[in-house]
Amino acid sequence: MRLIDADALIEKCGEWYTEEGSEEGYIGTLKRLLDKQPTIEPKQGKWIDAEIRHEDGVLPIQVCSECKTFYPLEYTGGGHRFCPNCGARMKGADDED
Repeated sequence: MRLIDADALIEKCGEWYTEEGSEEGYIGTLKRLLDKQPTIEPKQGKWIDAEIRHEDGVLPIQVCSECKTFYPLEYTGGGHRFCPNCGARMKGADDED
């Protein structure tokens, strides 16, 4: 899945050529097709600090609040901006929010 800003795409396309025989032209066709596409609300999550205890010691981890997938703290480095599993944007991971 790839989120796009359809309004920015249409604006960037500008004055594309008009196809012969088409009343709405190429940009009109593009806009109509984009307007029909479904929209989604991006996921917003946060990293939850936790740890896994085992016979060799303790492994510090971070857990995604959305999908509950966990990652060793050494992998996330204190928090990715997005969960690698579900794509949720992580609040507080070097955000200005």
